[in-house]
Amino acid sequence: HRAGYQLDSIFKGLADMGYSSFEAANYSNGKFYGKTPEEFKATAEKYGLTPISSHCNRNLTAEELAAGDFTEGLKWWEQAIADHKAAGMKYIVNPWQNRPGTLAELKTICDYFNEIGKMCNAAGIKYGYHNHSHEMVKVEDKVMLEYMIENTDPANVLADAYDMVCNGVEVGGGSIRIHDAELQA
Repeated sequence: HRAGYQLDSIFKGLADMGYSSFEAANYSNGKFYGKTPEEFKATAEKYGLTPISSHCNRNLTAEELAAGDFTEGLKWWEQAIADHKAAGMKYIVNPWQNRPGTLAELKTICDYFNEIGKMCNAAGIKYGYHNHSHEMVKVEDKVMLEYMIENTDPANVLADAYDMVCNGVEVGGGSIRIHDAELQA
């Protein structure tokens, strides 16, 4: 909880501007902006708002990457997913992944994302990844983002992206929101 941070005034401001839903970005230690999932959801609902998504991640440690073992990470995600469900979220979007040094590490990350996605699906939540420019560089001989797309299951890991253009050429497009007619209505 940040000093002086007032969710009520922020949520009231969003509602006054006509918003009905929003994406959060501050999940930590089982709380959203210092509130339990239930408190967070209730505060949002008090202003007619629905928290539909959250940027949230738990990167693998160097030791987990080296061992190819993400068991501890999945334990963290088990609680995070339960908390997001309790807060009313329909989506969890991983907003950042450190650039791995090897394809073996990148494969571990993709396997980790697939498992997180399966856990989210089982809880009725969709899991996605939000890319940045550093995924456009090569890890060994593969472009990181291309490798991630090839090695994650789209049934488990969605892309949180709009039209992607590199050097004037569209290389992909779409977003979670555009493909969800309910959210577009």
